[in-house]
Amino acid sequence: YSASKFALEGYSESLWYEVRPFGISVSLVEPGFVNTPIVEASPAAARPLPAYDAPRRRMLAAFGHALEGGIPPEQVARRVLQIIEQKAPGLRYRVGAQATWLPRLRNVVPWKVYAAGVRKTFAV
Repeated sequence: YSASKFALEGYSESLWYEVRPFGISVSLVEPGFVNTPIVEASPAAARPLPAYDAPRRRMLAAFGHALEGGIPPEQVARRVLQIIEQKAPGLRYRVGAQATWLPRLRNVVPWKVYAAGVRKTFAV
């Protein structure tokens, strides 16, 4: 999941540069945790790997807990509508407090400390 979001960020930014000369806008909405049932809706692995089973369950439980404290999906939808209605939307929009402070924290905290926090938060 996280890898696909990181790929989407890179793709969106490169596309923004490529199509901007043609008057085409690309915007990336980065909401952080949103209170949705994504964990419950996640399909089971088609071919589960025993070595990853317990860590995957721990990570999904931690992720689900984080989502419960997330912003409501309606808040993200309202922001998306505001972006769509702009004449010249920007590239990147963060929605919610967590999506705003976490990237800033990453820039000021030593990498080892940040990575340890991520590992602890997501039980990986």
